[in-house]
Amino acid sequence: MTSTTTHTAQRLELAGMIADSYGTDDHRPPLVLLHGQSFDRRLWQPVLRELFEIDPGRRVVNLDLPGYGESPARMPHTNRHLLDLLRQAVDEAGMTAPVIVGHSSSGGLAMMYAATHPSSGAVDVDAVPTDLEPLARNLQSLEPQIAGDALQQVWAGVVESFELDLLDPHARAAVLDNMELRPETLRSYWHELIYGDPSELSRLLEDIAHGIAAAGVQVLLVAGRDPGPGMSDLFGAAQAQVTVEAWAGSGHFPHLAHPARFAKRLAATAAWRAGAR
Repeated sequence: MTSTTTHTAQRLELAGMIADSYGTDDHRPPLVLLHGQSFDRRLWQPVLRELFEIDPGRRVVNLDLPGYGESPARMPHTNRHLLDLLRQAVDEAGMTAPVIVGHSSSGGLAMMYAATHPSSGAVDVDAVPTDLEPLARNLQSLEPQIAGDALQQVWAGVVESFELDLLDPHARAAVLDNMELRPETLRSYWHELIYGDPSELSRLLEDIAHGIAAAGVQVLLVAGRDPGPGMSDLFGAAQAQVTVEAWAGSGHFPHLAHPARFAKRLAATAAWRAGAR
């Protein structure tokens, strides 16, 4: 057993992934928390401590994604396979229409889930979908280094983009202490971006936007900087209910820069309702 300040977690194995489950099912949609690359479920603890102060008893399932934390690899790490595992985990946990909360690349996974599976919406933490094509092209240009011995240097560049200097010392230490580079796991998660067709990503994003609109669910994007007009244009064209908040000066970890503020956003999802899908 592990615990937060006020809540005790039940350790579960869901779809072969290890998770902490808190609270009980009630009228509030449950929350499913997904960490970013090279981290694990422990990084959500500052947010959970704040959440349970203002939204006590909320059902929360905090997952270690395949290949991270205590979860086995469960390869391949394609979007399709990850979505299938996530849906299986939701079913095994007895949840029907959760709110999926994802940080970094898992923010995109959360939106894909809301667009394709029964949910009450998604919260995307600093994964700006309109950045996908340039990200893919950049990773493809670095493919020899990523496939070889220079992955550590590539990852160091990624970490630099996190702007950890914007976090207070305690939050910055929490990120660095939790971060673990697992080369084969990271290569597997990046495989579709590196070896896929970047031009197909625009169509994928349009499909996600139309899927969210068809489901009639809400999506909240909390970004650490102004994401520009691309998000509003993309989802506005599909008439999807997407709210974008830019928390300037918080970098890639706005939920850790302002855990109490972020917990309030999660607590507000108690009023979200299941979509039509």
